[in-house]
Amino acid sequence: MIASFLAWVFDAFDFFLLVFVLHAVAAEFGTQITSVTFAIVLTGDAADRGAFVFGRAADRYGRRPTLVVVIVLYSLLELLSAFSPNLVFLICVRGLFVAAELRTQQPFFSTNARGTWANRQRPGW
Repeated sequence: MIASFLAWVFDAFDFFLLVFVLHAVAAEFGTQITSVTFAIVLTGDAADRGAFVFGRAADRYGRRPTLVVVIVLYSLLELLSAFSPNLVFLICVRGLFVAAELRTQQPFFSTNARGTWANRQRPGW
């Protein structure tokens, strides 16, 4: 439960980190802040899609192997986003990254425990 709570804390940290560095990212890519905020808007949509895809994968292939895939994808995409050569690449990687975020861990709990665990993790966000 502690590891799951910490995953939600890091998920929230990563989400808000982009909010706090919008000016720096826009300056780095020579674009307007509104262009960079599209990566944040994409977060809400991609998280739901990721939960759907990885939730179905967890049901089909098992929770543990799917969680390993999620963690590896999350790590690789986070690293790729740090080395984005342009804004389009950053937005694409962030969209994939958010889909693989640890927020999709909820499907890894049993069906009976999902609501309880989600409510216990929510303060981490």
